[in-house]
Amino acid sequence: MLGPLGAIAAIGGFVGDVLQPLFDIAPWVAGFSLATFVGSLVALVIYRRTSTVELAESLIPAVLVLSAGSTLIFAGYSVLWNEAPERGFLAANVEPVSRAQASLLGLEEEIAEISEAVDRTEEIVSDTAVEVDENQALLEQIIDNQTGPVTMPDGKLLNIAVAQFGTLADGTMSKSETGRNTSAMIFNRLCDEFLEPEEICDQSEDPATPLSQLYGDSIALWHDSMALEFKGAELGMVTGADAAARAQSAEDLAERVNANIVIYGYVQSENGSDTVYTEVYFKGDKTRSEPDALAGTHEIGQPVTLLFPEGHESRPTELREALRWRTQALAWITAGLTDDVSNNREAALATFQQASDSLADWEDDRGRATIEYFIGRQAFFLRDYETAFAAFQKSIELNPTYPNAQVALGATYYDHAQLYFLRDIPDFQSDCVSQAAIERSAGTLLEAELSMSQAQKHIEEAIRVAPNSPYPATAGLAHMMMGQNDRLIAQTRLFAGDLDQARTLLDSSLYQFQLAQQAFTGSNEFVYRGMAHDGTGGTWTLVAQTELQRGNQAAATDAWNASIQSYEMCLAEEANMPTELFDLMAKVNVFNCGCRDSLELIKEYVGSQ
Repeated sequence: MLGPLGAIAAIGGFVGDVLQPLFDIAPWVAGFSLATFVGSLVALVIYRRTSTVELAESLIPAVLVLSAGSTLIFAGYSVLWNEAPERGFLAANVEPVSRAQASLLGLEEEIAEISEAVDRTEEIVSDTAVEVDENQALLEQIIDNQTGPVTMPDGKLLNIAVAQFGTLADGTMSKSETGRNTSAMIFNRLCDEFLEPEEICDQSEDPATPLSQLYGDSIALWHDSMALEFKGAELGMVTGADAAARAQSAEDLAERVNANIVIYGYVQSENGSDTVYTEVYFKGDKTRSEPDALAGTHEIGQPVTLLFPEGHESRPTELREALRWRTQALAWITAGLTDDVSNNREAALATFQQASDSLADWEDDRGRATIEYFIGRQAFFLRDYETAFAAFQKSIELNPTYPNAQVALGATYYDHAQLYFLRDIPDFQSDCVSQAAIERSAGTLLEAELSMSQAQKHIEEAIRVAPNSPYPATAGLAHMMMGQNDRLIAQTRLFAGDLDQARTLLDSSLYQFQLAQQAFTGSNEFVYRGMAHDGTGGTWTLVAQTELQRGNQAAATDAWNASIQSYEMCLAEEANMPTELFDLMAKVNVFNCGCRDSLELIKEYVGSQ
């Protein structure tokens, strides 16, 4: 064992002496050796008690002797090196050893410097992170202070959101240069027309009509190109693989940012050419106790095919020229609807008629059909029947598959007929229908019957073409108007004593109102559902009168009860309507003049029987 112990003593002594200035290894090696020695003793005891193999054949004796010797050797070195020179015995007396030790000391110093640099870097990183957090908080505060509202203002008559156009391919909408430019050109034209601040508008062209002085204070206009201080919400694209999905996306956007109108569209590539589609979503107005076919999506002109490829220097000029008529039409529609929302219907009608004259050279039947529709709509609200008939008819001639125009023309003919039967209106309902409107309606029963026939014709056509409309409520409106017209015709048959024909028409009326209710179920169309319940209640009232004339008292009683239930369901729609959707005109024209007054009359009659 002396050979190994001698090697341990020589090597350990040399290494420990050279490394003395860096690290005193002797106490640590002595402690480790002592622990090994104690462990070996324990192993020896256990081995002798349990093993059947001779002890000399194991390594335990060798480990025991080496660990004991190493403990004594390094314990001695620990005492010796306490009295050694600062650099150790060998380095102080042997030059080669001194140079080797110096190299090691230099490496240690470099390691120490590196460690110190790492520590400093960690401190810098920590300080920088704190500064970043502070700057981020400051930036967020600045943005909060400078960012505009996330919803459009409540104080404007019209809130118009011009969404980003995208390129539609394989059912997916994606961003494109043509889509971005289309959206920007439409916004800039409307901005030029109605808004004046240069920081909002890219005033690249002179307005065609000086509308800003007349309507600028009444309109809010948003586009994603606006600075954050004016608009704090991103509009993005109106997406969807088909027209109905895009209409729903536009409706969602309108609700999100409080817009009355959303202008949107898309680009589609085919055979190397891009075609631009432009559409407008209107929230519409359902508060005049009239089914309003404005609500929903309308095309603004036919799709436009561009000849120059994207990126070509002539593409922007071509696109601007292609959009010229559409942006002009949108400006006129905006102006007319501003008059409409402000309840200045005469001015609205005049504006749309002026628009029709201004756009007379627009070689786009669909686009001009939309303008004619707006003329008819305003004339209808004014009970200017002849103007409304002519405008809606012209709209249909320009675009026969325009369901909104078909249902609006049918509603106008129905209204022209139904007011004939209200000439002896009770005093308590004098606030519901003006005498002037009644005087403009059908003057004779024959004229009323002719209007009912025309109403049926156009409403049937509206139901047929309604699937072409991206707005589901168009079909619901058509069915509701058919229910109203069937009931009105049944009323004439009842007065004429044709009870069987009257009952057949009344059953048809109930079915049409049921279809209308299905179309409005699950939506926020509280007023439309109220109208449908009101119509259903009126039909059940005539069913009761028909059965009374037939002598069927039980059937009449059931009909009276069904009528009462329908009117109560109408008033439930009023009660369930959220505050933000409630409108005083809806309360007066739909719920009071319709459901509430009728319910009181029927309850009074049934109670007297």
